[in-house]
Amino acid sequence: MRKKIISDNRGFTIVEVIAAVFVFSVIVVAVGGIFVRSLQIERRNLAAQKVQENTLRAFEMMAREIRVSRITVEDSSCLAQSISFVRPDIGTVDYTLSAGQIMRNENSAGATAITSSDVNFSKLIFCISGTTASDQKPVRVTILAEVNSIGSIEAYQYNIQTTITSRDLSNDFQN
Repeated sequence: MRKKIISDNRGFTIVEVIAAVFVFSVIVVAVGGIFVRSLQIERRNLAAQKVQENTLRAFEMMAREIRVSRITVEDSSCLAQSISFVRPDIGTVDYTLSAGQIMRNENSAGATAITSSDVNFSKLIFCISGTTASDQKPVRVTILAEVNSIGSIEAYQYNIQTTITSRDLSNDFQN
């Protein structure tokens, strides 16, 4: 009787296993890189959102008060680091930069921060023009700021400028 030898060729060869592991590794590295990059973008966007929200909130608060107030400082050559004005309903209001935050002081009652500690204002400059009676122009205040994110992995810097025109048309404030 002759013995019949059956060869069993089922399964993978070592070359096929190595090729499959290599292709899988390349795919995992590519997907991991995409994931890490998307996390970096999300962190940067979150830092940008914090900076922009804080800056725009502070600028809107200052703009509302400047529009209805009389500016008490003379024209500046864009070197003023604080602004003082008189609001008809509450009196003197000052805005200054202190320790990276914008501070609001009402009637010298003590300054309060109007910005969050999540951001750092590294520069705040007020350019004031039109306060002299001889120029016959409305009072304009240009605010320039440089703001940085704090405490986030992704740093973000934001430079912003806006100009506000005072709408004080009353004769009650004339000297």
